[in-house]
Parts: sequence; C-alpha cells; structure tokens
Amino acid sequence: MQEENREKNTVEAPSGLTAAPAAQEVVEWYTRPAPAAEEVVSYYVQDKPLPGGIAPGKAAKKRRIKPVWVITACAVLVLLTGIAAGVVGLVRANTPAPAADADLPSTEEGSPSSITSMFGGENSAIPTYDPRGTADMVTLSSAPGEALTAQEVYAKAAPSTVVVVATAGQESFVGTGIILSSDGYVVTNAHVIAQGEACFVATYMGRMYEARLVGADAEEDIAVLKMMDAEDLPAAELGNSDMCLVGDQVYAIGNPLGVELMGTMTEGILSAINRTITSDGRSVNVLQTTAALNNGNSGGPLINDSGQVIGINTLKMSNSGHRRDEATVEGLGFALPMSDACYVINEILSTGAYSGKPTFGITVITEWDEAGDSHVEILEVTPGGPAWSAGVEAGDWLLSVKGEPVTSTDELMAVRRTCHSGDTVAVVLLRNGKTVETEITLTPQR
Repeated sequence: MQEENREKNTVEAPSGLTAAPAAQEVVEWYTRPAPAAEEVVSYYVQDKPLPGGIAPGKAAKKRRIKPVWVITACAVLVLLTGIAAGVVGLVRANTPAPAADADLPSTEEGSPSSITSMFGGENSAIPTYDPRGTADMVTLSSAPGEALTAQEVYAKAAPSTVVVVATAGQESFVGTGIILSSDGYVVTNAHVIAQGEACFVATYMGRMYEARLVGADAEEDIAVLKMMDAEDLPAAELGNSDMCLVGDQVYAIGNPLGVELMGTMTEGILSAINRTITSDGRSVNVLQTTAALNNGNSGGPLINDSGQVIGINTLKMSNSGHRRDEATVEGLGFALPMSDACYVINEILSTGAYSGKPTFGITVITEWDEAGDSHVEILEVTPGGPAWSAGVEAGDWLLSVKGEPVTSTDELMAVRRTCHSGDTVAVVLLRNGKTVETEITLTPQR
C-alpha cells in the first residue's frame, strides 16, 4: 500500500511574529505501543516564533490505514509535508532577506493525507516551458573526487538543494529539488508536482522563483522544472552512480516534515545497488541507503563523500499497519540512480518528454567461466522485436555493441544509455564458435 507523503499544510502570513499552534496528533508509527494503550506520538513543532514573521502551520492528521503484512506494499513516497507559505522567510538569521521573485499564497485549513501511487506528474497543470535549442545537456562526473568531511559535503551540496512547492487552489505541497544548471533548471520527483497548478522554487539563500514545467515522466518519477529569470545559481555536481559500491558513505539533504526543518542533512551508507522496487505493478531501479529519509525529502539529492549527487531520493519503506506483532522498519530508503536519471533528464531537456528506454528486445545474463572471464549470453529474444528482426537468436553471445566490448550486463546497460529510441546500432555476436555481425534498430520500451 502506498501512502502519499504529502500533508497539506496551511499558514496564513501574519503581520507580525506569532507563536506556533498546539501540535495535533500525527500518526507516524515507529514504536510498538503497550497493550491496550492509546497511541500517542510526539511531533516536532517550532515552539518559538520563526524569523521573518512566519508562523508555522498545523500538522494535518493522517488517516489510519488498514493493517497489511507485506512490507513492499508499504513503500511510502518520501514526499511532502510542510508549510507552503512563507518559505522565503526561512533563511539564516545572519542572512539579509533577499527580494523574492514570487510570493506563495496563503492557504486554508489543510485536509488529511490520502493513499496514492508514487507515479504521477505527466498531467500536471503547471504552466510549461520549452527549452529546446537553448538548454545545455547535463553530464556525469567521470570519477569521484577527493573524500570530504561531512561539513565540507554540506557546504558543497546544500546551496544547490532547493525547496519545491506545488500549489493547487488553496492547497500546497512541499518537496525538494536539485539545481542542474546556473540558469535554473531543476530536477525533482514527478509525484512532487503531480497535483500542481502552479509551482515555485526557493533557494538555499531564501530567494523565491516562479517555476514552469519542462517535462515529467510518471514511470521514471522524474520532473524537470525551469526557474524563471534565474541566473548565477550554484549547480550540483552529478556523480556516476555506476561507480558506487555497497558500503559507500552517503548523505541526504532535504526538507523532512516541511520547511521548518529545511536543509536537513542525514548520513548513512549504500546498502544495495541496482535494487528493484515494485509499485503498482511497475518496477523501478533504485539505490538503497540507510540515510534517514522522511516526508519532504522526495526529489532531493543523495550525495557521495565527494559532494557529488549520485541519486534522487524517492522512496522509503515503512509500516503502515498497527498490529502489535508487526516489525518496525528502519533505515530502508531508496533513490533513483543518477546514471539512469541523467538519461531521462537529457531527453526531457531535448524534447520536453521522455519516450522510454530504448530496447534491444532481448533477455540476457552474465555468465562466468572457470578462468574468471565473463560474457553476456542471450537467453530469450522477443518475437517481433528489434533483435528478432535483426536475426539474433537465443544462445548467442553478445560480444560488442556500437563498437564497445560487452562482457557483462552492466556494460550493456552503460552502452544503452548512450543510445536513443530509433538508433540503429552495430552488434557483434558469437554463435556456434563463429562471429556474426548485424544491426539492431532500437525501439522504445513502452
């Protein structure tokens, strides 16, 4: 079961400083209650006035969710709790308040969060922006740099992390985003802006910009925004997630529980790579991490110890039932690998949409011999697919694609990321001890 991690929070901008309202119960179940005891869960609420004349909003109550046993069905979107209005006022006390380019509207009383899919965003009503012919493509760093301290990582990555606010009528939803370029292209999760009619982005220094939607893909859960009239912004350095190893030190920066705690950094390790998570019948390839991810982290960066963004935080595992014999879930967060996301981002920047991964129409496996050498064997060929039309057969060994040697499925995926749907690529096969050369025209996976 998917729980929408968006709490609809409301504030009315006051004329002066006001104290925070009393906390309401927030059902975020993390401890096993005693028998027959009523659940009482504390929730952080700012107990002092916030800077800039901003009053914190009320935390909306969540609906109780019917108990379930299957943890995978409880993958919770790491999205969105927080206060939509007054983001600009939340700057450091010693930072002069800059002029805002847009003001967030006040909102009325928020309603409880509901159950939804992580997939969404393509049908958002946010005004669009066409970047074709003007946007520079984003690239991955060739290799990790020198290891930095946690303080140095934060100093490097935090300025390129932003607050994303999608508004719909009197409702607002808060998430996190990553600055891709100095002129204001931003990537976030598609589900962050799924219900939006308008969008705003607030920078680390508190400046607010109107944002327009360049494009989004629901299945990949990626959306690209353009901050209007932005310039000289600190762009994130994008790392190559293909070079990550289990055990690598990582950090997450985002807005857990909304803008009261904006810019929060957590740390952990990579627990797994190339993990497949299934939601609503759709499979997503993710990095698994122990770095704490909470409501509001969606769309934010997962960062290596060089300060490079290696993933886009998207999901967390969570119990949503209340049975006393259910185990609690800790340290299971997931991020979209930047090597995959970068490909999607660039196609959105080029065309305004994503057509889907180019496919060969084959199922492959990496096989190893006694000498420790590997090769890619084709197990199945999709009838009527691209490889089928090119004469590829099950049992063939795949030796090279586009002139690049291929000895593992990871190498094949790396070559595929350089291809687009409609490309015709040269392929060399080994069949019954003889080499076979052919060409495959790739088609969209969808």
